[in-house]
Amino acid sequence: DGAGTPGGGLSKIRPVGMLDGNLLVSGQNRRTYDLMLVAIDDTGSAAKSAVVYEAVGLNDAHIPTGRVVGDRVYLVSSDSANEETRVLAYDWADGAVVWEKPIGGVDLRLEDMGADADAVVITSDETVEGKNNVWALASDDGSVRWSTRLPVGEGVPVLDDSHVYLPIEGYDSDSVTSQVRAMSKATGDVAWTFEVQNPPRTGVSVDDERVYLVADS
Repeated sequence: DGAGTPGGGLSKIRPVGMLDGNLLVSGQNRRTYDLMLVAIDDTGSAAKSAVVYEAVGLNDAHIPTGRVVGDRVYLVSSDSANEETRVLAYDWADGAVVWEKPIGGVDLRLEDMGADADAVVITSDETVEGKNNVWALASDDGSVRWSTRLPVGEGVPVLDDSHVYLPIEGYDSDSVTSQVRAMSKATGDVAWTFEVQNPPRTGVSVDDERVYLVADS
């Protein structure tokens, strides 16, 4: 809560990533309720701040997750006053929102994100009846490529050139095994699955040839 800005302090702070040697965090301005990005330098001071979403009159809004790719920052904004969840792409260098995409109500509770220059994949461990909880959007314009409903825990999606890797929590009633699943970034089609007793919530690591994972136990 020490990430002060010229407009006031922040609440609901989340780390987003490193950018230009600074730690980028998101949060809600305590005075204006705007959703903000703040760059924290190595002394712990706010080197730069920016409003990414003006939340005039809101009393409950926050950014649960985000990622940095180059100068582009991808964020999920949960806005309970307007009962919607939005995905935003913000250009840190230009200081402007590149695109903004509403994808559903606040009960989506999207919490984890993987992003690269091609795609943004967002997941939630909440399986609200009748609503998907895994979404894949195009990085350039925010268009929804695909979405689906899967028994995921608090699993972080990891992306490479062509696939997204996602831990799946199997339920016997759904005939789904606990596994790490590789899906096409473009279509969501399943390329392969690898059964594992306790899928890693933090996701996996990938290189050009292999996928590395460690089971929770």
